[in-house]
Amino acid sequence: MSHQDWKPVVLRKTANQIKKSNTHSRGKHNTIAKRSGTQLSRELTDGESVKPKRFEKSTIRAIIQARLEQKLSQKQLAQKASLQPKLIADFEQGRLTYQPQLLNRLKRSVGIRTKI
Repeated sequence: MSHQDWKPVVLRKTANQIKKSNTHSRGKHNTIAKRSGTQLSRELTDGESVKPKRFEKSTIRAIIQARLEQKLSQKQLAQKASLQPKLIADFEQGRLTYQPQLLNRLKRSVGIRTKI
């Protein structure tokens, strides 16, 4: 093995690369940040924030009313819709962002066929 020339290779950042990696541009880019699990917020360049679209209260009331007419608990509705009970609770309290797939799944589970 004396014919092979093995030299140790050491990889390091140059001083210029270190300076670039340490400086971050804060507040200059549009960013979407996930907050509290289900809540999304968009920060704009001038510091404003745009709140995400939520389910309408009338829609939430219609789903709750249909669930209560069938005498289903939130847990039973969650099992029927193949969802987690926490998701049903968050939906009924208006904490979730608008998700058409979730709405359709809940409507099918409680037997609502019309547009809400």
